[in-house]
Amino acid sequence: ITVAGGHVTCTVHIQDIYCKNGVIHVIDMLLHAPTQTIAEHISWRPETAYSNVLISMHTDDHYDLNSMASNYTVFVPNNSSYSYLPWHTHEQMFNRNFSEQVVRAHIVKDESRTLDEIPSGSMLPAINNFIYVLRKDGKIFVANNNIMAEVVQANIPAVNGWIHIINRVLAVPYESVADVLSTRDDVRLFHQLMLPLMEYKELLKASLRNVTLFIPSSRYINTLTPDQLARISGDVVILKQLFYGHVLPNVRLDGMFLRQYPNADYFSRSSHNLSFKISRREEELYVGVGFDIQPLDVTGRPFGCTDGIVYIIDGFLNYSPFTVMERLKREPGLSASFELMLQLVHHSEVDVLGATNTSFTFFMPDDLALDYFNINQLQKLQNLPYKERHRMFWRHCINGSTLYFDDLRNGYISPDVLSEEVTLDVQNEAVYLVYKSVHSKVKQWNLIASNGVIHILMQFLCEMKKPEVFTLAPVQPAHPSTRIGSLRSSTPAVTSASVLLVGAQWFMLIFIRLTYKLYGDNTCVV
Repeated sequence: ITVAGGHVTCTVHIQDIYCKNGVIHVIDMLLHAPTQTIAEHISWRPETAYSNVLISMHTDDHYDLNSMASNYTVFVPNNSSYSYLPWHTHEQMFNRNFSEQVVRAHIVKDESRTLDEIPSGSMLPAINNFIYVLRKDGKIFVANNNIMAEVVQANIPAVNGWIHIINRVLAVPYESVADVLSTRDDVRLFHQLMLPLMEYKELLKASLRNVTLFIPSSRYINTLTPDQLARISGDVVILKQLFYGHVLPNVRLDGMFLRQYPNADYFSRSSHNLSFKISRREEELYVGVGFDIQPLDVTGRPFGCTDGIVYIIDGFLNYSPFTVMERLKREPGLSASFELMLQLVHHSEVDVLGATNTSFTFFMPDDLALDYFNINQLQKLQNLPYKERHRMFWRHCINGSTLYFDDLRNGYISPDVLSEEVTLDVQNEAVYLVYKSVHSKVKQWNLIASNGVIHILMQFLCEMKKPEVFTLAPVQPAHPSTRIGSLRSSTPAVTSASVLLVGAQWFMLIFIRLTYKLYGDNTCVV
């Protein structure tokens, strides 16, 4: 029987001593006021006996858990924590330098913190590395160097700080990569998808080595359709592509290693000739291999293993289950411009981009490219003869070839692959598509699709001669989707008010031209 008060938990040694005016229970500690140091309390608790031995065998200049000169927050592994460690790690514990670093990974000096006052995601400076505090599913977890432990008893007070009991030893890996991939729900679906691949099986059976894996989560795999999954699992080439794009052999990119690059990007070329890049954007980490990038959670979703590290990501790095057509429809920032492209040709022609038996390189202007047109020019585009609109659409597409950005930048492209009158221009590592007077920069590249790749352009490959008349800019320009939508929904109905408005506009235009002798041409050259 235990009793708690003021974060102090005591054991009842003698109970039910009946008196004339009440009953007495004898407890082993004073409630509401701690009387022991952290070291004394750890030695007093039976469930922390192993940690007590480990702490007692060191006299460290960095900390003294018996001293009142400093305050501490200490995360103490319980006895069962040590049963998860591999045998060779138990042997390492007899090495003084190794065990000293393990103890330091659990101690935060000069901070006396209860877990109630620490928000999820907070980072505490341990003597060795950092400790992250995370909350999920109503539980509190802590992690150091990608090893996570659950807090099984929090907020135990001592006269020189606070103690929190955890169920794993921090900073010391205890599972193999194969164990994590085969037992954790977060990665099980990708594991099952890759099992038929021989290279993947060999990875699981390999002897001790260091490897870094970026595994698409089961949550993401569950978003794929049965057809998409069948396409992946039934094609060995795709499985190998996924394996090479998510496995970085002979490198352990754990949290402690990545912290050496707080501001710079980190590059590592794998033995499969793929360059992995870990970049930082506004305090967030991302990983990529030259195509789509994925957010990289190095605190809450990695598994530090005895032979490597497994990161969980929500997507593929070098493959997309979506066709070019599907990606164009769902990609942010393309909705209005792609709607304009759809109006140029019949839907049956656009649907070709969804074919899986051929490949495409599509140069798609984003929604901001519409700002290069005014409303009259957009109307003229829609009124062009179908043959000319057809040419404009396919000017943005290469049929039968998948050309990545490096191919364009390094000139690995035959000139006759591009559409008529379209040329390639490379300036200071930037790539431009040139059509007549239009120099359209490739502003985003390598949006990978299952049947090709998409590059985002700054402008449409369409030369528009702007009118040389003075016009007043609108106070607040309409959103591109509003402009395209208004064109699509316009009707030939004419009201008397619109006739008067058009007459007034023509009168002003004639007056300006006669007065200032300004002449303009509002033609579209395709």
